[in-house]
Amino acid sequence: MPPDQSMSNQPVVLERDEPPEAEVARQVAVSWTVVDTALLSSLLRAQAQDVLAPDKDAHEIADFLLAVMQGVRVVARAAPDADRLQAAARLALAALD
Repeated sequence: MPPDQSMSNQPVVLERDEPPEAEVARQVAVSWTVVDTALLSSLLRAQAQDVLAPDKDAHEIADFLLAVMQGVRVVARAAPDADRLQAAARLALAALD
């Protein structure tokens, strides 16, 4: 008689309630697009109000700030150091000058 498969020593794989990787990637992309759009809108408004120099590329700065924000989040979780994070923020803000 063949061994009962339900009694085998094989690991049991439970299905998780997590969305597939592609769905997670899509959700992250949508979230980043929302933040990037908000940053770009703020930068364009700052240019219109002569707060940000007109020769600055608002699109590039928005992309840069989004990347810095994500990097700061990672560093803050991995090695929280207020001085290090404040230095990164100061340098990012210097891009606006």
